[in-house]
Amino acid sequence: MKTVSRFMAIMCILGFSIAAMAEEKVVWSAKDSIGKTQTWKTKAMADVANDALNIKLSDTEWSGVGLNWEGYWPEDAGVKASDYKFLVIELKADGNSDTLQVALKDNKHKPSGSVEVKKYCPDNKLPADFKTIKIPIADLLTDKSEFVSGVAWELMVHMWTQDAKNVNVSIRKIAFSKE
Repeated sequence: MKTVSRFMAIMCILGFSIAAMAEEKVVWSAKDSIGKTQTWKTKAMADVANDALNIKLSDTEWSGVGLNWEGYWPEDAGVKASDYKFLVIELKADGNSDTLQVALKDNKHKPSGSVEVKKYCPDNKLPADFKTIKIPIADLLTDKSEFVSGVAWELMVHMWTQDAKNVNVSIRKIAFSKE
């Protein structure tokens, strides 16, 4: 009888551990070799080095980068964003990054709403060292969003400034979380 009780206790603990791990779905991590790295760039540079996607935003007006973790194929690939509560990004930034924004893009190439990242950071300031930032999905999927399919497969990182900018952003992880 004690063997059965121990077995049941171990199974319950294992079940809770697996459920807790399922609360977060990592879609891109260079360190853990999760996701593909297909990017587009406008007035920006992006490459993977030191286990991170390193982005340099420069020039005037709009500049940005998109990272598609599905590699744009198959056409129905991606994550159903509404199944999650948060977009989770582990990042750091330097330079005048106050207006840095992120958005999701669905597998029909339509963007969600954009949000300023600093709004979700302590002291309303982007971190100089890697920190995990949680952005509510509800803030991205607004009435103004063009995000029609509901299936996310790309993260857009962008900003607009009238003056020339020199902003560096490094992203180590992109995930979706239920908590």
